Amino acid sequence: MSKSRRDLLVGGAGSVTSRLIWLAAVPVVARLYSPSDVGSWPLVTAVAAIIAVLGTLRLDAAITITHYTKRAQTLVFATSALTLTVSAVIALLITFLPTVSSQVIGVDANGPILYACPLFIVFTNLTAILQAWLLRSKSIAAITIANASTPVVTVVALILFGVIFGTSAGSFVAAYLCGLTAPFAAMSYAAVRTGLFKGPIPLSAGSVWRSIKLYKVYPTYSVPLSLVAVGSERLVQLWMANAYSIEALGVLFLARQMLSSPISALTTPLQQVVFANLARIPNPAQRIAFVLPILETAMALAGIAIGLGWVLVPMIIPVLLGERFVTAAAYSQWLVLGMALLLVSTWIDRLYDVARRVALSTYMNLAYYGLVAVSVIVAYAAKLPVVDFVALYSLALFVGNAVFILVALRSAAFAWRDIGKSFAWLAIAVAASLGVAATANLQLGGLAAVVVSAALALPVGAALLVRLLRAM
Repeated sequence: MSKSRRDLLVGGAGSVTSRLIWLAAVPVVARLYSPSDVGSWPLVTAVAAIIAVLGTLRLDAAITITHYTKRAQTLVFATSALTLTVSAVIALLITFLPTVSSQVIGVDANGPILYACPLFIVFTNLTAILQAWLLRSKSIAAITIANASTPVVTVVALILFGVIFGTSAGSFVAAYLCGLTAPFAAMSYAAVRTGLFKGPIPLSAGSVWRSIKLYKVYPTYSVPLSLVAVGSERLVQLWMANAYSIEALGVLFLARQMLSSPISALTTPLQQVVFANLARIPNPAQRIAFVLPILETAMALAGIAIGLGWVLVPMIIPVLLGERFVTAAAYSQWLVLGMALLLVSTWIDRLYDVARRVALSTYMNLAYYGLVAVSVIVAYAAKLPVVDFVALYSLALFVGNAVFILVALRSAAFAWRDIGKSFAWLAIAVAASLGVAATANLQLGGLAAVVVSAALALPVGAALLVRLLRAM
């Protein structure tokens, strides 16, 4: 078995296990916490995510691809120091200007919950920096174990905090912060084991400046891009919370979390394996040969997700999320459409990185998030109800992801024939799975249709996953 195949298998097993634990706990969490409790977390982290970009200047991507270990060490410690500095400044502002901080973050609260913002920046950034270091040595198993610990620790903390301290926005936010500490601790240990502190570390003003200058393309293009990306997400969250309610935001957040779990189970290890291998493949033709079968398989899986999800997910949502979150069933099929192509786009963007086409990636992402902003503007102008807004928003995500994938493939010199073939896999899978799910629903209805459709799709999905492993 090749190392990349073994890495994907190990990574997938750990990721799937942790996501299954999260999915199993969703019914409990949805019945413990109210939608307004859940909605507090995305509001706090939306602002934190914008500020977090300034803590790394997106130089964490350069840690993985730089050829010299000493330079990688320099970037690790420089970006870590910058992250801690930015977080300390935010904590001081919250301490001395709590009212203003509460208004900026968008949470009607004061005290400890506001400090979730700098803590989120610390744990998120340092974990990303350490993961970039571990990708250099292709320590996929260590990364997988670390990332798999997040949903497990989060679930345990959500239940324990809810039972011991009572269900509230503070308990929900604290539990999610506990989930972020787990991968940070695991990756810190793995980074030490892989030589992060080995030898004299060239950490001087000159070495830091030279490293930043060499990889200036990342702060030049990626920082504005990241600000736009998280800013557009912030726009969606503010619109949901203010135009509808914080409860509506909480319902959307938990529904997206539920749908993103199976997607992340596959894409998290896949992204790591693909990037680790592409970073060491200098020949464009070899890159195409490596990516093409993975692309076709991921497109087929996305098609199956769309076809089955369009019919079946509205039936599953009420069972899993309960009465307080049942309104998500009205737009859940649109969320499936908007999120399914993440099975491809979350790792295909690495083609831009390894080809040093960061500028093109920036422009494409700007267009992608521009579509999201347009959906909010249209919803505001037309005064759309929440279901229609989520449908429009999801359609914007689908179109944006499809165009993003198309341009990424062309920028990597993929032939139009290969691109057309990969999108044909998507279309055929959508048509076939939609037909199966619709027929089962017509003939059986309810949960029986879910069981039969899943049973029919399972061997096809398993065959595609085997094909994916063979492609490695």
